[in-house]
Amino acid sequence: WHTKSQKYKQKLKAKLRDVQNRGAGESSQFAIMCFIAKLQQSLG
Repeated sequence: WHTKSQKYKQKLKAKLRDVQNRGAGESSQFAIMCFIAKLQQSLG
């Protein structure tokens, strides 16, 4: 389970990087903030 969680986090980090690379506008910055907030909630 731990390794699965680790892989999951890596995948999310990659996704986050992808999102950050795609757009550096204010709206995407806001979307990233929301995404991070959801992430932190789901990771507890």
